[in-house]
Amino acid sequence: MFQVNGLIIISAIFSFIYLLSLNLYPFKLHWLIKGMSIIAIAIYSFFYIPNSFAFIFAVSLLFSACGDMFLAYDGQKFFIQGLISFLISHIIYAYIFFMNSGHFLNDLSVRVFLLVLMLTFFTVMLKVLSQKVGNLKIPVFIYMTALSCMVIASILIKDLNYLLILGALLFVLSDTLLAIQKFINSYKGINYFIWITYYFAQMLLLAGMFKL
Repeated sequence: MFQVNGLIIISAIFSFIYLLSLNLYPFKLHWLIKGMSIIAIAIYSFFYIPNSFAFIFAVSLLFSACGDMFLAYDGQKFFIQGLISFLISHIIYAYIFFMNSGHFLNDLSVRVFLLVLMLTFFTVMLKVLSQKVGNLKIPVFIYMTALSCMVIASILIKDLNYLLILGALLFVLSDTLLAIQKFINSYKGINYFIWITYYFAQMLLLAGMFKL
């Protein structure tokens, strides 16, 4: 059972400090503060997730933390490195979820609804972004394919795990806001929503791992 302990509190503190630092950007070592909020969760995952996927889930979180630090340190210079880090993270998430898939006929209507909704959304996003990303079209397409596989895999878990599904959907929302900020229009305050949705996505995925 997921329980809050010192590592979760440390993660939340780093996350809150990073959220506050967005007003001060660029804030010295803000990239490290951002990374530590996820590294703390990774350490927690390794020691406390009560199944055989604890280690690989922790590794996935570490890749996410690397992606966070790349993008926070210099999102222009290290965008591809950040994208690759999150790509690997999503592939690992998808692998974990697919390894727990099955009994697709259970809750079939919910699964079909979510699958149709997400496939429609990804199709629209790909069409919109393809006109905005320029030379990054192929990397962005590969990343979105991995992200969509992760979401689909969360929906296909044999016993519907709403924590994992909601975490995956929040990840999509966070990445959508990030894409809007980078490629379409940087709306005032969007950074706050990107971070909040992303952090809660990771926490929900962590909590959902305790139900596998």
